[in-house]
Amino acid sequence: MTDELLVVRAQLGERAALAELVERWRVPVWTYVRLVSALSELPVLEREILVLFYLEDLSVEDCAQICRIPAGTVKSRLNRARRLLREHLEEKGSRA
Repeated sequence: MTDELLVVRAQLGERAALAELVERWRVPVWTYVRLVSALSELPVLEREILVLFYLEDLSVEDCAQICRIPAGTVKSRLNRARRLLREHLEEKGSRA
């Protein structure tokens, strides 16, 4: 059964559909919550580069242009941001 159908059935009050949705989404939702929490702990410059590069799907060159920094600096910040994010997630007991 698709998630969309389960949502409709849960909205109609079917407890089994709601229970199945909770079970399906439990891990992805908590993974997302941990990731957002870890991102919020990063310094602003590193968080900005991660958001532009990964969430906005921009190239290194586009990130450099937006931030008005050299492409090499973007790469350095990406490297540092990934390291800090990995360390934070490992510290909190999550897999990086």
